[in-house]
Amino acid sequence: MPYKNQQKSFFTDTFYHVYARGENKKNIFIDKSDYKFFLYLLKKYLTPGFTEKKLIQGETINMPVNSVSEDVDLLSYCLIPNHFHLIIFNKSELGMSSLFRRVMSVYSNYFNIEHNCQGSLIEGNYRAIPITSTYYLINAFLYVHLNPVKHKLVKDAKDYPYSSLKFYLDPKRSPRWVKINKEILSEVDFTRINFYIKDTENWEGLI
Repeated sequence: MPYKNQQKSFFTDTFYHVYARGENKKNIFIDKSDYKFFLYLLKKYLTPGFTEKKLIQGETINMPVNSVSEDVDLLSYCLIPNHFHLIIFNKSELGMSSLFRRVMSVYSNYFNIEHNCQGSLIEGNYRAIPITSTYYLINAFLYVHLNPVKHKLVKDAKDYPYSSLKFYLDPKRSPRWVKINKEILSEVDFTRINFYIKDTENWEGLI
């Protein structure tokens, strides 16, 4: 049976709520280094002009990566032990597919080597829901950032280290690879985000 919300092509100039979970609900993030490496991959492919140091014939060279920063904006993220949520603005037809092909292939290979695993890491594929209204976008932001509370990892969403909430609480801290959405900042009081928990009840059918 096809997975709900699984897509192979995506609209341009469209917001998406993207999520995926581990095969058979197994953890895809086990220790701190896993979270950090996944976030590094997002940074690597979404930072304009990003380079990596490569040792070539005994010489260290800064090599540019195949960035998709012109094709995709990452607005928010939250990494949970057995799944992740992202909000993406897709700017080109192949932008989001290109990003996830890079990130997931590298991360899956890293994870299997690091944790001595084999087989698929992600159940089926990542799924993506187009966000078609401001109301829907607001609720997606709330759901993503309140996910650690929903799964009882923390009592206060502001205490969870692997989400973009800290950048919405202090936009000046936001790195270049996370694009702060000014409309959301004007609509949501992120300092009181826990008070919005009831507003996400209609999302209970998701992860």
